[in-house]
Amino acid sequence: MRDITEWENEMIGSNRVTTKDICTRWPKFTEPQAEGFKTSENLSAQVAKSYNLPQSQAEADVKTWLAGRTF
Repeated sequence: MRDITEWENEMIGSNRVTTKDICTRWPKFTEPQAEGFKTSENLSAQVAKSYNLPQSQAEADVKTWLAGRTF
């Protein structure tokens, strides 16, 4: 049986960010944490906090990584 995330990816398309995508890019986040990130702003804030980065750098990193994908 396939898990919901695989099914969602097929139905929604590959332009949606998944919790697995987030955890692969930023391994300090667990999947339950990543499930709570609903906007790029929220993700940027958590990246800055967890990786001890300036907010502007975290925002730039997230923006580059998203590259047209959505939550």
